Order: sequence, then structure tokens, then C-alpha cells
Amino acid sequence: MATAAQVTREIVSENIQRLSRARNVLGGFDEAGIKAHPSMFDAEVISFAHGEGVRRPHPLAVRACVRALLDTVESSLDNYLFLRSFPALESRISADFVRQGIDKRAASNVVIESGTTRLACAWLHAISRPQDIFLTAPTFYHPLAKWCQLFGAALMCVPTQRGNQYKLTRNDLEEFLKTIRRAGLHQPRGLFVFNPTQTGAIYDRCELEAIADFILKNDLVVLEDRIFARTEYDGRPSPALGGVNGMADHVVSLDGGSKAFSLANIRIGWGCGPEKTMKAMADYSTATSATIPHLAKAMALAALEAPEAYLAGNRIECQQRALFIRQFVHEINIRLELERLSTGSDAPWVEIEHMPAAGHSMLLSLNRLVGLPGWGGLPMRDSIDVTRYLLSSAKVAVSPGWSCGFSDCKVRMCFGCVGLEHTYPETRSTEALYALAGLLPFLNFLSSELRTALQFECESAEYNAMENEGFQKGRSLIREALLERMFCALLHLGKRKENLERQKGS
Repeated sequence: MATAAQVTREIVSENIQRLSRARNVLGGFDEAGIKAHPSMFDAEVISFAHGEGVRRPHPLAVRACVRALLDTVESSLDNYLFLRSFPALESRISADFVRQGIDKRAASNVVIESGTTRLACAWLHAISRPQDIFLTAPTFYHPLAKWCQLFGAALMCVPTQRGNQYKLTRNDLEEFLKTIRRAGLHQPRGLFVFNPTQTGAIYDRCELEAIADFILKNDLVVLEDRIFARTEYDGRPSPALGGVNGMADHVVSLDGGSKAFSLANIRIGWGCGPEKTMKAMADYSTATSATIPHLAKAMALAALEAPEAYLAGNRIECQQRALFIRQFVHEINIRLELERLSTGSDAPWVEIEHMPAAGHSMLLSLNRLVGLPGWGGLPMRDSIDVTRYLLSSAKVAVSPGWSCGFSDCKVRMCFGCVGLEHTYPETRSTEALYALAGLLPFLNFLSSELRTALQFECESAEYNAMENEGFQKGRSLIREALLERMFCALLHLGKRKENLERQKGS
């Protein structure tokens, strides 16, 4: 009989293999690691596997970067600044966590890092021990298993229900805990909770309170990823687990600039939680990252203080895209059913698992494709095979659910940044004027008249925070990807299956 340590190692190994397969297929590699088909990065591919924001950050963030670039007081480029705090940003972050409902005491303990990935690793370093087990729900952020492996821990995915949008419930957790105990494994150390989830589901207050009871009963620690906060389509802040009574000493909450604020390439994230844990995370940060660029901090502060209309515009666009995809999926299914293709399944060709209420992506099921001849004529078994088929036959990239907890043909469609490059031209001149406004304090050689004139031009620059003409091109790409490319690939697949069946019959 396998020991607990052996079982834990097997879990870790399987998780890493899943992640490796997912990354290989998106990179255009076959199962042997040989470049064999288009990748998500190819110019002709319409990618729903990228997870960036919806458009450029607000111009105020660009202006803050320009000012910080030339600032020799707060942000000198030649100095290490890891021991210097930035009170304005830390206070703003703390206030924002309180706005999300997190306990003031926990919200006052802030750590800033180069992205939430490093914060998650800092948390694991602070609280995990070798062979610790951490639980999460399907749709988790796919590198999570690798982060756990780096610190000798194992990630286990709790089976959840489609009817509950694959969110964790207390009952799910209690039933899974029984399974763990029957297998003779260690008591879980903690949970990873994504709220809102990677596929746009939002936990309500009652759900979080029930999970909190389970946490207290089993003395668990929790990392709550809040990176999709402020993307809620109805504009109301989603409740935070860190804000539930009794959770202040158990939960570390993370947030950052990549999703709502479109600062993915700036690499900045922040977190709050119990004082002792946050101090340990800060020590890890200091020891492993000599400095966090003040440029990123300045941009994050400006993004947090940008007009609400900017965030509202992003939310409206994402909600509209989700509705378009629902319409397109419905049309695909109708058109394919009219073809009366016999595939041996009554399931819809494409099925939306649940509509998102936040974020930039949704979860789709293509389980009707199981057994159909995919890439190289091989029968499709899982979402890796489906992803490979769509890349090779339709030049459409999706994110396979294989690496985030699903063993069937579920895929994640990240629709927020489709056509992102088409949104750039509309804001270029406005950003330049905002940047010029950031330069004016340093241009002492200009005459006062010219400085006044330039200041007026910069301050009068208009920025359309609610709309961007480039969004329309992104919507057109989504339509092309689904109603033209994906539809044709699925139609070809169905007809190919029928032809093979006829050949066998004859």
C-alpha cells in the first residue's frame, strides 16, 4: 500500500504533467515536444488563451510613469528602494481592501510585490511545510500547481458542481476531506480561493460564511485571489472571504494591477492579511527581490485613483462580449444541428458551463467532440486534444481546462483582450498629452507663456473612459473566431466522422 508521502508525490507529478501538456499544446508542440502546429502566439491565430486586460491603462497611469522616470527624490533610477516604503500607495491599497469589506486590521498589513505570482510564492514560503496539502476548486489559475511544487506542497482539486458554477461549498469541502482521511493523507494545510473565479463566478456572502465555518473548524489558512475585483459587471464589489467574521487571522487577500487596471506587463501586485504572515511574506520579498520598481508603484497608485468611468467602460465591454459569445454559441449549435450530423452524441456541440458575472473569460464544454477524429486523425479524449484541433484546423486558441482541474473537454475562453492592439490608436494622442503634462514640471527652460499654453492643452485633453472604437474590431474578431473559424472546423469534424462511418459500413 502506498504511503501518504508516495501518494502526495504522485499528485504533484500528475499536476505538473497536466500543466506541461497544456503549455505544450498552446506553444504549438505535440505530445513528444516537437513543434507541429500553430501556437497561441502566431499572428494568424485568434487567441482566447491570453489573459491581459481590455485596453491600455488610464492615461493618468502613463503620466505617473513619466513623472516617476524623471523623479530623483522618490524614484531615482540608480538606487535600490526595497527598504523604502511608499506610504501613499500603501494607504490607498489598504483603503481599497477595506472598501472590499476586508477587516481594517488585516487591511493595514500591506505587502507589495512584482505581481500576484510572487505574492503567492511568498505566502507558500511563509506558511507551508513539505508534503502539505492545499485544496482549491476547478477553474484555478493553472500555474498554481507548479507554485505548490516549488515549496514541496501538493495541490488537490476539490470536485465541485456545475450548478454552483464550480465554486467551493462547505459540503464539497467536507466530503473531500473524508476522502483525504480515508486515503490516509495529511490533514490539509489550507485553501486557495479565487473570488471572483477565473471563469467569472462570484461567491455570495452566505457561501463565504459557510466556507469560513469549515476553515475555522479545521484550522486552515487561506490565500484569496481577488485579482478580478472591480470587474464585476453590475459594478458592486463582490464580498471577500477576508471580510467574513473570524477570517482576519486566517486569510491573506491578493489583488493587483493586471486585470482591472490593464497593467499586466508592469508586474505589480499587493496583498493584505494577518500581521505575522505578512511580515514573513515581506521578508521573502526583500530576500528574493532586491527592489520593486518605483515606476510600477507610481503607475499602480495612479491607476487606483483613476476615474471610475474607466473601470465601468471595461466592465461594460466585457459583459457585452460575454453576451455576444452566448449568442454566437447558440447560432453555432443551431447551424450544426441543421446539418443533421450523426456523431453518436446528443450533447450540444458547444455549451456554456455558466455565464460570467465578472472578469474576462468564460468556461465552455465541447464534450460532444470526445471520440471524434481530431489532429492527425486521432480520437479526441480531453481538452488538450480539442485545443490542438482548434489551433491546427481553425487557428483559434483556447485555454484547456486540463491544467485547471477538468479531465474532459472543457476549455476557458479569455475574451477580454481579443483585438487589444486595435484599441491603441484611439488613445495614443491623449496619452501623449498626459505624458507631456507629466514632463512639464521638469521643463524649466520653457517660457512661462509656452508652459501655460502647454498646460492648457494637456489639461483639456479628452479621454473617452467609457468607449473605444477599437473594441468593435475585437468584437469582430470574436465573431470571426466562433461563427466562421470554429463553426467550419466543427462542421468539417462532423462530416469527417460521417464519412468514416459510411466507409466502415460499406
